[in-house]
Amino acid sequence: MGGGQPLERHALQLEGPKGWQSNSWQNERPEVHAKAGQVLQTWVALHPSADETEIRRRYVAKQLGTLIIPLKIDGQSKEQTLRL
Repeated sequence: MGGGQPLERHALQLEGPKGWQSNSWQNERPEVHAKAGQVLQTWVALHPSADETEIRRRYVAKQLGTLIIPLKIDGQSKEQTLRL
């Protein structure tokens, strides 16, 4: 499993009216406008050749990859980087 090319856009979902605990989500969109405290969801695909053992090993070692999410907060562009 090597590093892939960054995605040009993310598919994001805002928490729906029944809340994330009820698995309530709005439709996926490449851009969403969230208020403070709102929950977002996105999906991350793993390399198709990765088997379950490799995925578990990388998960435990926190070596699944890096998710970089572009954000705009109060009109300023920022990035949130998460090691997976």
